Amino acid sequence: MIDNMMNELKRSVLSYASFVKDMMNKCIEGLSKRDSKLLLNIINDLEPYANIKELEIDEYCISSIAQFQPKGKILRQIIMSLKINNDLERIADHAVNIAEAGLELFKYPLGVVSEEIFSMASFANSMFEDAIASFSYEDSDKATSVCEQDDNMDKLNEKIILNFLSVPVNSVEEKSTALSLVLISRNLERVADLATNIAEDVYYIATGKVIKHKSSENL
Repeated sequence: MIDNMMNELKRSVLSYASFVKDMMNKCIEGLSKRDSKLLLNIINDLEPYANIKELEIDEYCISSIAQFQPKGKILRQIIMSLKINNDLERIADHAVNIAEAGLELFKYPLGVVSEEIFSMASFANSMFEDAIASFSYEDSDKATSVCEQDDNMDKLNEKIILNFLSVPVNSVEEKSTALSLVLISRNLERVADLATNIAEDVYYIATGKVIKHKSSENL
């Protein structure tokens, strides 16, 4: 019976991860196509559902611990699933932040997302997908690989922000556009941080050892 519970928990977390990944993909599509309707769908429809799913998985984990009183690796899997569930909800929040910044950006003719940011988005999504794949297969090597990529993402974010700051801005439109692009870049970097958190949790599930790349408490 406990095996059935664990299988259902893993299925639920993977399903939730797939939903959040779809939110991120729609964010990038919305930015690419300047599709305000798609970005509003993320904010008004998808994000509330993401919040509901997080609570459902939290409740399932807590009730499973109360019912089965697991120990060892099974308890480790449940606790880490709780943490991963929370990180997935936070990624959904960052998708909303990106969508909101995109809507602000689209108010102005100059509001075009740079190729650098799209490259950053692709990098963040790849880290997220690899982190979830590592969870699906309890693959500690893939989890380690995700953690090792995080520094590169930080450097890319820093480079993009410095590039924005080096360009003179004079009008309100230019300032608003620059701010929106910085916010998008910053939130993509946070998505990568959370993907790293997930990978760290997977490593702990698979090996029982703790690796901490960085803290993201201030996200």
